[in-house]
Amino acid sequence: DLYRHIRYIILTIVLFVFFFFFQAEDGIRDAQESRGLGDVYKRQLLLQPYLSLVYDTVDKSEAMRGWAARWIYEKPKHTDFFATQLFFLAGAAASLSSVFYWQLSHGELPWWVIYAYNFAWIGFGGRGMGAAYSITHKEGHFNMYKPWIKNTVGNFFENWVGLFYGNVPYNFTTTHISIHHRLDAGRGDTLYNWDMPRCCVPSLMLYLVRGLAHCTGFGGLLQFYSSPRKRDNTVCFNKLAWGCFVYWVLAPAVCVSTMGWEFYFWIMLQPGMCMTFFLAIINQGFHGFISFDDKKEHVKCVTSTTLVSGLDDYFGEDDHMAHHHFVGVYYKDLPDHQRTQVQMWADEHASVFQGLDVFTFAVYVVLKAWPVMAKRYMDFSEKKLSQKEIEAMLELRAHRRDTEYSGIMPAVPWSGRAKTHVETYQDKALLSTLWPGFDGYARAMQTWVCEKMDEGMPPLSTHEKLGFDRCAQVVSQVSDE
Repeated sequence: DLYRHIRYIILTIVLFVFFFFFQAEDGIRDAQESRGLGDVYKRQLLLQPYLSLVYDTVDKSEAMRGWAARWIYEKPKHTDFFATQLFFLAGAAASLSSVFYWQLSHGELPWWVIYAYNFAWIGFGGRGMGAAYSITHKEGHFNMYKPWIKNTVGNFFENWVGLFYGNVPYNFTTTHISIHHRLDAGRGDTLYNWDMPRCCVPSLMLYLVRGLAHCTGFGGLLQFYSSPRKRDNTVCFNKLAWGCFVYWVLAPAVCVSTMGWEFYFWIMLQPGMCMTFFLAIINQGFHGFISFDDKKEHVKCVTSTTLVSGLDDYFGEDDHMAHHHFVGVYYKDLPDHQRTQVQMWADEHASVFQGLDVFTFAVYVVLKAWPVMAKRYMDFSEKKLSQKEIEAMLELRAHRRDTEYSGIMPAVPWSGRAKTHVETYQDKALLSTLWPGFDGYARAMQTWVCEKMDEGMPPLSTHEKLGFDRCAQVVSQVSDE
C-alpha cells in the first residue's frame, strides 16, 4: 500500500508539471476567428502571419531544397522536413545556449529562467516539443540521411537533440519499430493500453507507470531481453542498452559535474517527465478504441484512430491507421489513400474524427466526453447512426479490454494477440461511496470542460464538403495554394 501511494504521488507530480508547462502553450493556435478558449493566447500571437511567411519562403525555396537533397537527405522527398528541422534547431540552440550561459555565469537557474526555457521547449501550441517528437519519429522509421551523416552522428534528433527532449537514444529505432509497430500496439508492446479502460483518469495514472518504463528505455530492454526473436535480444537490446547508458549514466555524469544537479533536473530530467505524459496520453487517443470482427480479431480501422482537418497534424501522423497499416503511404499521398478507405470506414464504423488534434482528442477520451466526440465523429455509412448511438458505441469501445491487466509490462514471449475481451470494469469513483451521486457530478464537469475546449476547435463540416485535402498538412499549416 505504501508503495502504491508513493507511486501515485510521484505520477501526480509528473502530471502536474506537464500540465503546468504544456497547457499554457497549448492554447496558442493558428490565426482563426474567435471560437472560445485559447483566444487570449491567439490574440497575442501577432507574429504568426510573418513567421508563417518566413517558414513558407524557406520551405518552398528550390535552392534550399536542392542543397538539402544534395548534402543531407538520402531521398529528395525528405527535404519536406528540412524547414521544420532548420527552424526547430535554431530555436532549440537559442534556448539551450541561453540556459547554459546563465548557469555558467551565475551558478544557478532562477525560477523565471526555468519557466521561460520550458515555454521555449514546448513552443507555440506545442510545436517545439511536437517537432522534436515528430522528426525523431521520422528518423526511427526512415533511412533519412546521407551516409556521411548516418555513419558519423547517426539520427541527429533521436540520439543527440533527444537527450534534452526526453528521448533515450535508439528508443525509436528499436522499441518503437520492433515492438510497437510489429505488434500494432498489441500485447507485448511497451505502450500497450488495451488491458485497461482508456476513458478513466485513475487508469491513465496507472498507465503512466508503463509510459515511464517505455520512455526510460528500461521497458524496451525488458521486452527485448525476454523476446524469443534473436534480433530483439541481440541487435535491438545492444543498441538500446547503449542508449540507456548514454542517457542515464554518461550524460548525467557530464551534466552534473559541469552544471550541477539542479540544472540536470530541470533541463534534462524534467523534459523526460513531460514526454512521458505526452506519449502516454496521446496513445490513449491514437489507440483508444477496440472492436472485434467475426473471428475475434481486432478491426484495424477502429483500434487506430484517424483525425482529419485538425489544427496540428505533423506530416500526416494524425492518420494513425495509415501510419500503422499503410506505412508506405507518404503523407502527401494521404488524401488519395483515404478516399480508398471510405467503404471500409463505412462498413466498420471506423474511428475517424474531424477538427481535432490528438492531444485534445485524447483528453476527450480520458474525460469520457462522448457527446463532444460524437459530434466530431465522421459517419460514412449509408444508414447514419444517431447521436446517442455514436455515444454508446464510443463508450463501449473505450471501456472494452482484450485481456486482464498485465502489470507494468505485458509478459513475453507472447502467444499472439488476445482474442477475448473483458467488459467487467466498474466505472465508479472511490468518492462515490462517501458522496452518493459524485460520479454524476464529475461526469457533468468533465463534459463541460471538454465542451469549452471544443469551442476553440474548427467548425463542424460534412465529409463531402470537407474532403480529404487538408489531411496532409505540415507544421506551417500553410496550404500549397
